[in-house]
Amino acid sequence: MQKKLKIAINGRFLNKPYTGIGRYSFELIKELSKICGTQVELIVICEAQIMKPWSEVLKRFRNIQIVVKIENRFFYLINKGFAKTCWEACTFYKIARKNKVDMIFCPYPSALKRKKIPMVVTVHDVIPWLDSQYHSASFLGSIYNKITLKYFKTVDRILTVSNFSKKQIEKIAPELKAKISVTYNGIDDVFSQQIQNPKAILKKYGVPSEKGFLFYYGGFDKRKNVSRLVRIYNNYLKKEIDLNLLLGGGKILDNHLFENMMKLEGKGIILSGFIAEEDLPTFLQESVAFINLSRYEGFNLPLAEALTAGCVSIVSNIAVNNEVGKEYPFFINLKQSDKEIAQQIISVLCNHKNYSEQRQKMQSYKNKFSWENTAKNTWEVFQEVI
Repeated sequence: MQKKLKIAINGRFLNKPYTGIGRYSFELIKELSKICGTQVELIVICEAQIMKPWSEVLKRFRNIQIVVKIENRFFYLINKGFAKTCWEACTFYKIARKNKVDMIFCPYPSALKRKKIPMVVTVHDVIPWLDSQYHSASFLGSIYNKITLKYFKTVDRILTVSNFSKKQIEKIAPELKAKISVTYNGIDDVFSQQIQNPKAILKKYGVPSEKGFLFYYGGFDKRKNVSRLVRIYNNYLKKEIDLNLLLGGGKILDNHLFENMMKLEGKGIILSGFIAEEDLPTFLQESVAFINLSRYEGFNLPLAEALTAGCVSIVSNIAVNNEVGKEYPFFINLKQSDKEIAQQIISVLCNHKNYSEQRQKMQSYKNKFSWENTAKNTWEVFQEVI
């Protein structure tokens, strides 16, 4: 009888459903369990209880074992970041070793150094190792980022989510070039389906359906450039176009930038809070346009979801947006002034002929990203390592 393979998976982000890594972890684990079958056991090790409905979905798979081990509370009293590092470097590894796993998979760069057990890590982007214009790490956060950079260089294989990110990793660690494989993120089929009763869903989040809106959703960290989007809207857009600006998302960890956004709510700006994934297609299909002026992304999942939903999309002209969106979005040059960007956005929205043609063009968009393909490509890499 063939020995059953055991793979330990870091499930730390499975209690953070509104993060990109959380969604990536959940969708990939779910699809891997289908592909691997009964000859592979996925041991998902978590720092806290998995959030519903994800926990209920994962429990349906017989080849998934969920282990929850909360770190010593004393460590959290010292520092949350210190507790996280201890969990990744010690607690997680002890459980993996106790279960005699054949491989470790971490869906993000962590403080775990590759030891005797083969290891694969997904590096979504190189933001933690860029200068402070893209992120705002504390002193301890900067130390953690240095540790993760050092340790992910020791692993057997690295997955990343775009060719852009692959090139960025090769810049900071050229010696890893042969170890890197690109496995794009996936998009759920729900984004291409026709929505039902949109007014009720908008009402649930306090969004008036009688007035059109521009829609942004995602994080509020520095690189997302939401503060500039709000400034452009307040100073120019709302004076020229009768549309609200809807910001979807909420506070993750100690995000002071989101708290600043809360102060601006009103007079055309609406903060919906976190939007459940099953409701996102409604917001995208009901919006006048999806807008995202981010300065840096590893993949830009919201853009891919917006295009799949047939939504007119106005995004920053950065490399990965071109890779993901191809010819479908309207691209904005962020080197322009606020006024010039506003004029460009207004020209897109107020030229009814061009806007109508773009809405029609979006009907021909074919989604090329699926979580099933992500899992298949990931499993191929796993097989090379085990």
